[in-house]
Amino acid sequence: MLTYANEVKQTVELITSLRLPSRIRIVLYIPQKNSKETSDYPVNKLRNIAIVNIVTTHFLVMDM
Repeated sequence: MLTYANEVKQTVELITSLRLPSRIRIVLYIPQKNSKETSDYPVNKLRNIAIVNIVTTHFLVMDM
């Protein structure tokens, strides 16, 4: 989930209010201020973060 620094509190509150099953993992990505990633959608970085956080033996990558 791409989240900006000023939205972190509201985003965390929203996620915790969803009461998701424990098998679902949500990783927040907060870009640094003045980073190129605040203007462009960092697809490769987000994909790599997702792969690092996989807890199963198989996964499917779909860039759409």
